Amino acid sequence: MQITKEFTRDRKAPRYRKCVHNVFCRDFVTAFKTKFPQYADISEDVIKQIIVKYNEQCQKTVTETREGLYLPSNIGLTYIGAFKTKQPNNINYAESLKYGKTIRNLNFETDGYVGRIVFSSYASKYKFAFRDMWSFAATRTFKERASANFRKNYQIFRVTTNKVKADELKKKLKKEDRKEVYIKKQLANYNEFE
Repeated sequence: MQITKEFTRDRKAPRYRKCVHNVFCRDFVTAFKTKFPQYADISEDVIKQIIVKYNEQCQKTVTETREGLYLPSNIGLTYIGAFKTKQPNNINYAESLKYGKTIRNLNFETDGYVGRIVFSSYASKYKFAFRDMWSFAATRTFKERASANFRKNYQIFRVTTNKVKADELKKKLKKEDRKEVYIKKQLANYNEFE
């Protein structure tokens, strides 16, 4: 297949912008201050910094640990899963246009695995009402951090499929971790002369 200029984007074409809802606004701040009057003297900038720091900590936990993160109020679980690529023809369009022939991304640095940020609202303990109404959209910095971390050490992340529910996976992983701890204890207390 020959790559030509047909694949270049039409820069004059009309653009579609996704509707973005910002949670942090004046209504949020006034509602927060009326609900918690002891924090009424805190400025909006301080509240925003607290939210940003908390989100950065959540991102760091998800991208650097294997287990992921349970979101507050048992809303759901977020983790990075390693998936085998389904498409054998994963074309790198930028390089293909540059050299004039088809060039594929082979993912040699990750042995053909692709990292995805996975969100599941299936609670591990109990179901809550309207769990299907929750969704998750990662920010650009979160996606970039997850991608960079996955390329560095993809072996630590769990290999999953689309058909496995996150709570079942979590239970299985806890069982595996307990088994590893048990084996380490047994090996530490092992004496071959007894």
